[in-house]
Amino acid sequence: MRLSNNRPLRITLTFSVVLAILASLFWIIGVTWAPSWIKKQVEEYSQKLGYAIQIQAITVKPFLLTAQVEGLRLQQIQGKQLFGLDAGQIRLDWSKLITGELGVRDLQLTNPSILVERAEGDGSKWNWIQLIETINAQKPASSSTKPKAIKVSVDQFRIQGARLQFRDGQTKFTDDLGPFSLNLKQLSNYRKASDEPGMEGLYELDLGKVDLLIPSLNKMVVFEKVQASGGISSPEPDRLEAKLNLKLDAGILDFLLNLEPKQDLIKVDVAIDNFSVAPIITLLPANNPLQTNSGIMAGKLQYQTRQGLWSVEGDLGLMDIEITEGKPRQPFMKWRQADLKQIDLRKLASGKSSLTIDEIVFDQPDFKFELDEQGFSNIRRMFAKPTSTSVTASSSAAVEAKPSNFELDIKAIKLRNGIVHFADLAVVPQLQTDIRKLNGSLLGVSNVPGRYAAIALDGLIADRGSFRAKGQAAFEDPRRNHDVLFEFKNVPLKTANAYFMKYAGYAIQDGRLDLMLNYRAKDAELVGQNRFVIKDIELGEEVPNFQGRRLPLRLAIALLEDSDNIIDISLGIKGNVDSPEFSAAGLVWQAIRTVLTNIVTAPFRALASLLGLQSDTPIHAVLGESSYLPVDQEKLDKLAGVLAKRPHATIEFIGAYDPNADKAALARARADRAILNAAGFKLSPQEPLPMPSLSDPRVQSGVKSAYGQQVGRIKLAQRLISLPDNEARYQQLRNELIQSYVVSEAELLQLASARANRAKELMVAQQPNLAERINIGASKTVNADQEGIPLGVSLGSKK
Repeated sequence: MRLSNNRPLRITLTFSVVLAILASLFWIIGVTWAPSWIKKQVEEYSQKLGYAIQIQAITVKPFLLTAQVEGLRLQQIQGKQLFGLDAGQIRLDWSKLITGELGVRDLQLTNPSILVERAEGDGSKWNWIQLIETINAQKPASSSTKPKAIKVSVDQFRIQGARLQFRDGQTKFTDDLGPFSLNLKQLSNYRKASDEPGMEGLYELDLGKVDLLIPSLNKMVVFEKVQASGGISSPEPDRLEAKLNLKLDAGILDFLLNLEPKQDLIKVDVAIDNFSVAPIITLLPANNPLQTNSGIMAGKLQYQTRQGLWSVEGDLGLMDIEITEGKPRQPFMKWRQADLKQIDLRKLASGKSSLTIDEIVFDQPDFKFELDEQGFSNIRRMFAKPTSTSVTASSSAAVEAKPSNFELDIKAIKLRNGIVHFADLAVVPQLQTDIRKLNGSLLGVSNVPGRYAAIALDGLIADRGSFRAKGQAAFEDPRRNHDVLFEFKNVPLKTANAYFMKYAGYAIQDGRLDLMLNYRAKDAELVGQNRFVIKDIELGEEVPNFQGRRLPLRLAIALLEDSDNIIDISLGIKGNVDSPEFSAAGLVWQAIRTVLTNIVTAPFRALASLLGLQSDTPIHAVLGESSYLPVDQEKLDKLAGVLAKRPHATIEFIGAYDPNADKAALARARADRAILNAAGFKLSPQEPLPMPSLSDPRVQSGVKSAYGQQVGRIKLAQRLISLPDNEARYQQLRNELIQSYVVSEAELLQLASARANRAKELMVAQQPNLAERINIGASKTVNADQEGIPLGVSLGSKK
């Protein structure tokens, strides 16, 4: 009975002893024999490969399923080190091993370093590709049956103090990345939701400060703090999806990568938020480095590549940009916001690359244009390429331009409430003035040879002057090919006092200037038509010790000034912009000497002067439109201020029209707006209406569409058959389209009434209490003068 009662105890003791012996053997093998065996096997394998693998120490903790390695080095025999590791540790998961899965709880690498290198010479390979090829050569021939893949998962993979070195002997590119840290989580070679083969994982990366060299530009991009996180998965067979949240200093870039190898497709969606533009500005190809004190970028882009072709599409916004240049740093340009809409950058099947943008809108742009003591602009100083002295201007102009491998097409560039700071340091005293409230657009900007962009700009200059530009220019080389009209109105003569002192030998005390410049250049041959209107000029003292040719200004003023103290003269100029002797300033002052021989009848003095508005011209509406230029809008603003201070006064606006000039201008405006609308250029009624550029294929299509709707499709077909397909064809179609618009007397009366009502709207916008004291009178006919259509104004009293 005692023997049978002790049998379970003996079985338990025997099992415990056997288990202890097995555990001891397992511990002895893992702790003493396994490290030596592993080191021996690694050394023998490395000798077969022709590489040296060194391991300082290996520690195994069998019961914890943990192994540690210290001082691991991989290098070529008598060569450079490819990989180094100060310490590494791996800890396995018992529960997953029992189910047949290689489960890793924790994998840690401390201070790993990797060298990626390629020697000089066309046939050289990267060092790691050579290692992989060597390893593959040692593998036995593969059998027809493939073993079942083992499920592998890693709960956490941590890398600390890593360094990555690039050495490319072919491109001379070198860079060192690190130290950085990387944290990977929940890695697996199968999809956990379906237990099917695939890839999943999450990661975090901390690179710290990153200095990245751009070899082609030999410039460095610096980020003080770089962090990344995200995940990778394989939601479907043959499809890889990866997410990356990249933090570059204060900026955030969210990437979504889709890879479909069978479709040869890579697609990357990028969301950008609060990304500093400072690193990008430093890469601009300026002669002196450009910098920015502020500015961020935001937007969304999509990159896609398939079968060797790629594209980038999306929208971008650039906010609060301020760019400086030179030493000491000087402001160059800034803006509050710039929106780039529908960007499309792609590589074409022809091998060329193209960039198309639907619209770029600049809000409150601020730009500096400066002429230095030698007369060279800051744009030329910053971006002009040095020219060879062995090539003359005439010979270089004769060389036929090679077609560009890059095509640019910007549908519209729009400016909102901008300012241009102009300075001329070549005159004494130095000249400085501003063009403010600059608004307008450039339509159809392209570098395709022979294509012209339409230009329309309005602004204010000095205290009460205005600026307007209209026309077109070929942006392939706008200096050599353009047709533009510049209008400067009501500009204080003292603004140009430095030029009078330098070229004429007199100072200017007072006076106003209207300047109309119409310049046309075709293949560098410039023809210009200019008109100067000088009002109430008052000469000051002669410049002492003047060395130039003193102009007889006092005599000229006495002979040319009419009873209203106005000088009105016109002139023409010619020149070749490629000629080394070409000087715009020289031509202008040569023209000033010429125009003193031409006198034009002066306009009458305005009623506004009785109200203390300091203006000697009436308020003018734009020919063919019910709008007013900024200088006339300011006159209405001041008139509203005067009327507000006279509570018993009333005012009556009398709309006017010129039966001939307005009819032609109104028909032309309707035709041009129809053409631009049909071409896809949407302009609001308040925007300046540019002249359509008939070299733009979109405008040509708009001409045909507008012509077909207005004149008739049968007539259009006849014209397309009979007329050669060139720019002259579309000019004739435009002319016929203009002639087809019949403007009735009722429409002219409506236009006159709209002018009067628009003037009232502008005044009421400034002084809402004036609405009941502003009346609209009966419209009348007038003769348009060179300023436009004068608005009839009559003062009255409520009493």
